[in-house]
Amino acid sequence: MTTDDVKFTAVVPVVPVANAAEAIAFYRDKLGFELAFEAGPDYAGVARLGVELHLDGVVNAAAGPLSVRITTNGVDALYAELEPQGVIHPEE
Repeated sequence: MTTDDVKFTAVVPVVPVANAAEAIAFYRDKLGFELAFEAGPDYAGVARLGVELHLDGVVNAAAGPLSVRITTNGVDALYAELEPQGVIHPEE
């Protein structure tokens, strides 16, 4: 076996959050993600269209900035869906 046989199939960012329940509600109700799993009160996964994010309420959410980039096709349709939810920054 060589590295030519290796294929990465996914990256799952773990996002620190101050409150896992509130984060789940935001991703579900505002961004259209579905709850993939809950592992206790402080850790969960959300998914949408093949993208999964883990939300970790145990780590220090104030540790520093975090950026997650999700490459997207159909960005105009996604914008039209999310803009009424009030989650698009006016300068973005």
